[in-house]
Amino acid sequence: MKLTSYLYIFALAVLCSPGFFIKNKPTQNILYSLIFTVLLYITFDFVNKYTENYEQYNVDVKGVDSLVDLIKTQSGGNDTKKIDINNQLFQEAGANEANCWNALGKNQKELEIIKVQLDSYAGSKESIDKLNTQLDSQKQEVEKLQDGLKGFEGTKTEIDQINIQIKKYQTEIDKLKQQLVLYNQTEQTIGEINNQISKIQTTITDLNTKISECNTLNSGKEENIATLTGNIREQGTTISTLETRKTNLTNEISSQNSSISSLNARKSNLTNEISSQNSSITSLNARKSNLTNDIPSQNNTINSLRSRINNREGCRRTFPVWVAGNWSMYPWNMRWRGGGTNFERYGNAQWIWWSNGANVSASSAAKHFIYYYNNPGDSWLRIYATADNAFKLYVNNQYITENGNWTSISSFTVNLQSGRNKFDFYAWNSGDNNPAGLIVSAVRPNGRTAFKTDSSWRYY
Repeated sequence: MKLTSYLYIFALAVLCSPGFFIKNKPTQNILYSLIFTVLLYITFDFVNKYTENYEQYNVDVKGVDSLVDLIKTQSGGNDTKKIDINNQLFQEAGANEANCWNALGKNQKELEIIKVQLDSYAGSKESIDKLNTQLDSQKQEVEKLQDGLKGFEGTKTEIDQINIQIKKYQTEIDKLKQQLVLYNQTEQTIGEINNQISKIQTTITDLNTKISECNTLNSGKEENIATLTGNIREQGTTISTLETRKTNLTNEISSQNSSISSLNARKSNLTNEISSQNSSITSLNARKSNLTNDIPSQNNTINSLRSRINNREGCRRTFPVWVAGNWSMYPWNMRWRGGGTNFERYGNAQWIWWSNGANVSASSAAKHFIYYYNNPGDSWLRIYATADNAFKLYVNNQYITENGNWTSISSFTVNLQSGRNKFDFYAWNSGDNNPAGLIVSAVRPNGRTAFKTDSSWRYY
């Protein structure tokens, strides 16, 4: 189509756009499309009536007179002539001349196409066979034209012109045949050339593949180069910083050398002092040896002082207890009490009191019984105890428990501190002139007896 046709369709589409003349509504879209279709159908032929639907070709025929010169010869002048090319295949009365020229023009155009194909030929046997087929077709066309000339009603000059044109076509066909013979003779050469071309194409394909790989690698290398450039810049900055630091360190080293000289002098002084101290150490070691030998006698002194401390609580005087007898004696009969055999199991504990004959009769005065236990490293002890009539227990001055029923044996655990632990039992009798007593057994975590009531206890 011409440019005019495109412009017309564009303008018609704009005029029929929704909202151009009529207010746009969603229900009118189909109406606008229908109006555009009807108007284009009615008016298209009017606008496009001067347009030829077929493509135009410029035919350059080498070796023969052009079709234009032939027409000029036929018309007898140089005036502009209009040629109506009839695309229909049927023949009407009075149209023999125009149909003949159409056939010649078509044949000339096909010969030109064959010639171009031969000029650019670099193909195979299939291409040669195709050209042979076209030549055969041209021969048939020439024969048809010759048969048509027999019945053509025209002037002798026109017939002569056509015959000349046919002979020139025949000459052109003969040249094409000669070229085909030459191509057939060089078919082997063409095959070799094709093989070389195939190898070259394979090489080109490989090179293209390698180029693609190189491009891929280059893209990665470019990124690495950019990264390395950035790293180099950073390293340059770091180097500058290090050079500055180097200068500072050099100055500092000079200062440190002065300090080292001072320290060396001090080292010499200290060496001399060490020699003096070694002499003192030798003297101290001799004194240490003497003190070590003196330790046993000092231990005896310590034990003596500890015994004196046990016998006296501060300035208070303590007294030895009176032992009444075995754990199972009368009148308490612990064998028949619940848990009473623990006194037998853990050391055969004994009944004690502060006054003689307490198993028969004692006063109601309360007394403070005391025992010191040196802990060998345990964290706790299990205590079994009872008193006639009652007792309270403090361990290391901390209240632990009490019992007011002598027939019930108390069983409990107490925590220990390292070293010496103080056990304070406050016991008393209810009323006068009746039996009184205290009995205790202490058991370590390993099941051995820690201590028990015996003659080693004392009271205030």
